[in-house]
Amino acid sequence: MSIKKKVFITLLATITTVLFLSYLVIYGLFYRTLVSKIEAEQNTLISLNRNVIDSFIRSMDQTAILLVGDEAIGKYLSQEITDNMAKIRVSNGIYKQFSHYLSLQIGEENSFCQNTLFLNSKLPIADAFSSETLETASPWRSSNIYSNEQVTGQEWYQQTLNSSNKTHLFVNENTNEFCYAKKIQNNYYTGPFYPNGLAVIVIQVPLNRLNETLSMVPITPSSGFILLGEDSEVLYQSGGSLNLSSDLLPYLQSQNRAVEAVFSFRDTLTLDETEYITYYQPMDNGLSLVFFTPYSDIMEQVEKITGTYVAFSLPFIILAILLACTVSRKITKPLIQFSGIIASIDDTRGFNLDTLEVSKDLEMQILQNNFGKLISRVNTLIEDVQLQGEEQTKYRLRALQAQINPHFIYNAMDTVNWIALSKNEDEIAAIVSSISNLMRYSITAPDSLVSLQQELQNIQEYITIQQVRYGTPIELILSPGAFPEKIYIPKFTVQPLVENSILHGNYPSDTKIQITVTIQQQPDTIIIKIRDNGKGCEPELLNRYLAHEKVALSVSSGFGIRNVNERLQLHFGGSSGLSFTSDEAGQLIAVLTLCCKIACKKLHYKAREEEL
Repeated sequence: MSIKKKVFITLLATITTVLFLSYLVIYGLFYRTLVSKIEAEQNTLISLNRNVIDSFIRSMDQTAILLVGDEAIGKYLSQEITDNMAKIRVSNGIYKQFSHYLSLQIGEENSFCQNTLFLNSKLPIADAFSSETLETASPWRSSNIYSNEQVTGQEWYQQTLNSSNKTHLFVNENTNEFCYAKKIQNNYYTGPFYPNGLAVIVIQVPLNRLNETLSMVPITPSSGFILLGEDSEVLYQSGGSLNLSSDLLPYLQSQNRAVEAVFSFRDTLTLDETEYITYYQPMDNGLSLVFFTPYSDIMEQVEKITGTYVAFSLPFIILAILLACTVSRKITKPLIQFSGIIASIDDTRGFNLDTLEVSKDLEMQILQNNFGKLISRVNTLIEDVQLQGEEQTKYRLRALQAQINPHFIYNAMDTVNWIALSKNEDEIAAIVSSISNLMRYSITAPDSLVSLQQELQNIQEYITIQQVRYGTPIELILSPGAFPEKIYIPKFTVQPLVENSILHGNYPSDTKIQITVTIQQQPDTIIIKIRDNGKGCEPELLNRYLAHEKVALSVSSGFGIRNVNERLQLHFGGSSGLSFTSDEAGQLIAVLTLCCKIACKKLHYKAREEEL
């Protein structure tokens, strides 16, 4: 049955039924009808405004995401500040780049927003900006940049850093603003790592404009809504008494719904001797909406309707039937047209959004506009998917091309090895064979785990080359009782440490280089120690370098000890990593620590892979 017939039959049945019932039955019928209508309208508002709020928050998230991927700002923050002119140039560049983000937010809906960026005071450029708080920030500028010195101790700042998604929504009562705060890192920043991020962005919306943004038109004079944040914090309330939120929150918490509810729910409760119909709707980002309508508003409307109806129902019964037919046609016509247009959509990319304009009514305009935005977003996502597919194809081609050169060189080295053997150049053949083995080791599954025994075999090939190059005897010693075939590590974990021992061991002339590998198994960890008989660098300097401190050390272009340390932490987690110490004779010792539980788990998966 069409909606037009449903509306007409409902109106006609209501009118006919009321004629044969008493005033009390009529009163009850209209009361129930009006409650149902309010429930339907509130459900519509909840569904509509959930999308509006999600879109509103997503626009703020998008600003933060763009800031994370902003190459210009990342480079500015990474620059060394050498003089005042450089400071002025960099600070102006950061402010200019940051200012255009306001234009990327959702047009007129966010035209009253204010963006504020609090830079980490540890950044070299931070002292080029003044230190302010949200209360003392310039209200006449839509974009502000400050140092975070005055806000690091404030509660909202700490909650932003400590939240799981590094995002915090709150109300600044001093400025009467709704605030969105998010911790910011930058993909192009190359300076020192700061656990508290490079900056925190705050997007501020005046509370008196929030109701316009959310399009929450009261259903009745005393109805309204409450916007809740995390831990049921009241972010905004529209309508109702001032004590309503404080009375309502304990009730929601006692029902174990305010925090843990997954779906919306409807309930009836009495607060301050006033009975309310309430609706609770959880959303993303820890937000929740609570709509409330007092029954007294419904009673007033029912009394007005029933009184008028009783006085004028009989003389106008025929007119009411005709009116019901006309009204049903007028109400349902735009809906029918709109549903027909939606049903005709086969491909959103070629759809003309102008065809959605079927009515000038406010509700239909909202529906049409939001559906148009949905189509635009779908088209954008389709384009993004297509672009990503093209990029992935390019990456696959580049990866395949990158595999050709190493294999070509590897095959060429085999040819050189064969020629050297044919001419009895055994030493050259041995070097070429070692180089070939090193290349095979490096290009075969570079991201996989290998046994320590394989790593040591690869290191022996490297030692063969170095002995021929420098003419110095080099001996790799594995301590007794070790089982290197049972320990799996990432490739090139021990090799950079042995290479450092050979190149930077500071050995006396005519001294045989001895490098000893020791394995210790403890209940919670596996410890691998690499010791040489030279006089290497101070272990304290190396440990400080691993902690990303500035030290007087020359850094090579190879894997590097930081690379080894970070890969161990990524693979095995916990207390895993690289550190340096020395023995009583002052000989440098590199210590590799592997978290035993995680290492054993990876060993199990490696064993399963080899079985398969």
